[in-house]
Amino acid sequence: MLTPLPNPPRAAVITALPLESDAVLEHLSSLRELVHEAGTIYRVGTFDGLKHRWEVATVTTGMHNVQAAIETERIIEQFGPSVVMFSGIAGGLKDVALGDVVAATKVYWY
Repeated sequence: MLTPLPNPPRAAVITALPLESDAVLEHLSSLRELVHEAGTIYRVGTFDGLKHRWEVATVTTGMHNVQAAIETERIIEQFGPSVVMFSGIAGGLKDVALGDVVAATKVYWY
């Protein structure tokens, strides 16, 4: 059975670098900043999809795995998104070109 999306549906987009975050923010409207009690800054806006207007929360974590894990858990707790995405340049991969989409082959836990 399919779970209905909340109204509005929510997405969380996590990036490591400000450059990556800026690319995501270009696609959002009605941007606002929210600050978590721990100091994390979220930028939240709307994205008009084909069938839904999404509320999208973004966070930039830096390039360290532990901090990325902490911020991922924090944004999930804070916003309760239907989907969570990491968007970035895949700098650690060598056989990709600009515009390629890279998908994980394994996800252990978030």
